[in-house]
Amino acid sequence: MNKGGGWSRLLTSLVVLSALSIRPLEARDIPRLLLCIHLEGAESSLLETYTPLLGQDGLKRLLSEGVLYANADYGFPIAEPQSALATLVSGCYPREHNLGWGTDYTELFRSSQRGVNTSSRLSPERLSYCTVGDVLRDVTQGKASVYAISATAPEALTLAATGASGAFWLDETNGMWASSAYYPALPKAFTEVNRAAQSLRNTIAKQVWTPLRRASSPLPSHYLPQPLEGDFRYSFVGAHAYREYISSPLVGDEITRFATALLQESAVEKSSAPTILNITYPLAPKHAGTPYSPYSAEALDAYLRADKAIGSLLQVAEKAFGAEHCLFVVTSAPRIAGAAKVTPPSNSVKKPLYSPAKATALINLYLSALYGKENWVERTTSNAVYLNRTLIERKALSIRELQLRTAALVREMDGVAEAFAVGEATSGDNLSMRMLRAIPLSGRADVLVRLDATTYVSEGNVEYLNNPPTALSPLPCWLIIAHPGGKAKRITRPIEMVALAPTLAYILRIRPPTGAQGAPLEEWLLLE
Repeated sequence: MNKGGGWSRLLTSLVVLSALSIRPLEARDIPRLLLCIHLEGAESSLLETYTPLLGQDGLKRLLSEGVLYANADYGFPIAEPQSALATLVSGCYPREHNLGWGTDYTELFRSSQRGVNTSSRLSPERLSYCTVGDVLRDVTQGKASVYAISATAPEALTLAATGASGAFWLDETNGMWASSAYYPALPKAFTEVNRAAQSLRNTIAKQVWTPLRRASSPLPSHYLPQPLEGDFRYSFVGAHAYREYISSPLVGDEITRFATALLQESAVEKSSAPTILNITYPLAPKHAGTPYSPYSAEALDAYLRADKAIGSLLQVAEKAFGAEHCLFVVTSAPRIAGAAKVTPPSNSVKKPLYSPAKATALINLYLSALYGKENWVERTTSNAVYLNRTLIERKALSIRELQLRTAALVREMDGVAEAFAVGEATSGDNLSMRMLRAIPLSGRADVLVRLDATTYVSEGNVEYLNNPPTALSPLPCWLIIAHPGGKAKRITRPIEMVALAPTLAYILRIRPPTGAQGAPLEEWLLLE
């Protein structure tokens, strides 16, 4: 147990209780709308660079009225956007919420539940973490509305989890807004947006992606792979038209259209319980499955379009709920570059090659020589080794001893930069701790493996260059929390994103989600 962390959490709890006792709670202290906007694939360095190019009604306005935490970190290397989103709504790391390295998201969301406007049968029923929305729905006895909107199903279901009112995404085969029958009550906006004349199904043939406006990047020209001033033009036709649209920044227009209708509907409901709306905007566009450079004209256009969408939503929210009843949150998560499949390296050029299957065989051979011939390894991936714990317990061996021996062997393998026994990772080393947090506890990893960036991974008949998900060390991201009419603050001290959920719970005057690891950010502990 981290005793220092325990005392810190206890002291923070006392501060919270003291702050709450300053004066009696009043209804006006609790926002009626919590609008959370997640910028997926956003580089904080580019947010800083492109801010002068943005309009006055979106991010610039939030920066002038809210608190910007410019040095926020997730506390673990991100492999998929779902792991970051789950941390934001739950306040815990992948180790606890179980969406991290090695998670099979296709299988995770697979369900017998009927799809709505989609042939895919998906639901959040296998998710095990608690969210701020779950607690709010419980406290208000189901009267609060909690929704999630995203371009794709895994992200929407991750944000909504099991206790939300609904999760919505675009179906890539028919272009309609889709959902899961797991959520029994669909809002009117869901049907109306799909049937409207301006629905994506009715407009896809006319959709063309061109620059929102001509803009010159503040970056030096040698940063840019092509002239940024050059025009581009992409249309969406053929069998994959909807899929290509969903991976382009234009999808933000469709997200904003649905979010606008949902906000307007929620505002006129008789219930005065708060509404939470989580939205993701993609800032790492792709075309034909290939991502654009972060410094390309297409990427800049994604930032400009997301900023315009944010400005539009802020106006809709304030008009529908009243500015004094709104709280706005913006988060960023770094671009995630998947490992590109490549032609196997030439035999004439020796390149580091790591094969999980070969690693399994070598570890089994090594441990068999020490402890007897057995299958000591359950499985090995490119970032972890899972030992046969049932066998180890049956033979009354020390699991820690086998973990340490396995880690020592893996360190000697080609292409491996470092390997940690799980027991070593809990000893306080920052790098190993970050890796440990990224691997779900349900997987029971015994040894954490970090490959060199130049290592090729061999799985089956496919070889690909190892591409770490994001930097293993802390990677600054943005977190903005803003009340309309508030005062601008820029906080540069390091914080972790696990603090967001407890902070929002405090602002809503509800308990934090079960399992939340962070404490409320101090700027929000005292009532004004």
